[in-house]
Amino acid sequence: MKILKWLLYIILFLVAVILIVPLFLPSTVRVSAGTEIALSPEQVFHNAASYTDRNLWDPWLQTDPGAEFSIRSEPGYAGSEYTWNGKKIKSGRMVVDSVSYGRYIASSIYFGKDPRPARVEWYLENTGAGTRVSWQFTAGTSWPMERLMMNLFRGSLRKDFERGLAGLKRYLEENPPRLSSLGEIQTGTI
Repeated sequence: MKILKWLLYIILFLVAVILIVPLFLPSTVRVSAGTEIALSPEQVFHNAASYTDRNLWDPWLQTDPGAEFSIRSEPGYAGSEYTWNGKKIKSGRMVVDSVSYGRYIASSIYFGKDPRPARVEWYLENTGAGTRVSWQFTAGTSWPMERLMMNLFRGSLRKDFERGLAGLKRYLEENPPRLSSLGEIQTGTI
């Protein structure tokens, strides 16, 4: 009988933790990481906004080599889409919503069949010697389990972002994109 009493106390304690602790945790989870890449903001922007070669540095695809993915890049970048499906990483898609060329990318990310998107943002800043890149994830959470789990795994997600940025840096610096542009247009008389 004493064992049942202690078992009941343990169950009540766990239920209290699961229901009460999330009340004190933030309902919106933000995770970010940054690095500097020795390329221009435009070069980094192009790969991040169009999902070009994402499979070569994506930290989650690296953990699930058999995962399937597809990339659809759009002119002007908005509407570009990246989808994935794997045993370990499950399924999802990310869609570029808006951009400020060479400076900012905003995307919606959907996991599985959840219709509520999270937000992925890229901030690019010219440092003179390269580009300061910040990669940020923001998601609203529901109470109690989602809020508890997202707050518990925030550090792990940050490490994934850092690993992804290290992969992006390595890939881009070894394979710098070649972008074309018009030179300065001048007018004059002949």
